[in-house]
Amino acid sequence: MSCPSGYNVIDEKSLFKGLARDDAAAFYQLFHHYNSRLYPFVKKITRSGVVAEDIVQETFLRLWKHRKKVADMEQPAAWLFLIASNLSMSHLRNHVNQSIKHNGAFRSTSQQVGPEPIAELEKEEFARLVENAIQRLPPKRQQIFRMSRQDGLAHKEIASQLGLSPHTVKDHLVMALKSIKDYLRQFLDSGLVIVVLLLLRDR
Repeated sequence: MSCPSGYNVIDEKSLFKGLARDDAAAFYQLFHHYNSRLYPFVKKITRSGVVAEDIVQETFLRLWKHRKKVADMEQPAAWLFLIASNLSMSHLRNHVNQSIKHNGAFRSTSQQVGPEPIAELEKEEFARLVENAIQRLPPKRQQIFRMSRQDGLAHKEIASQLGLSPHTVKDHLVMALKSIKDYLRQFLDSGLVIVVLLLLRDR
């Protein structure tokens, strides 16, 4: 497919400046230039082609919405990937939260239609691993972890309810994350383990 004339396809800075002037041709070229790079990037994180398509589409919608300020950024391409990454992490965060609350049962988001069967199986297995890791924690540590991540309580609130110091609560959470990481490393590659830790950290 040929691109509209007027821009060098590799002159990204000019394309972003053209976008800021509401140039549809610039947006067209940016879309085709980055779509093939964003899609595999997002799919690797979410493990779903359907979800990846939705997130990439939302990423470009946000690019258009913020087109006036993007041209002034030092690295607008990096901003584009950051938006896609944040949307992907938000999607995974929702599923991880549900896995903690519902014992590993991932639920599709309201925006997702016709999920891929393999991706759904991967999500369910991923959720089971997370829940199994949590269940392997010592009773008190597991209780503190769930109060923090599932119930959303602050360290001081947990400490008050359990008669502990906030420092002790923090220590339990640090050790819980370490135990979860060690458990997941038996089944997942290091990249996915890092994603899990990012999703399970304090929010």
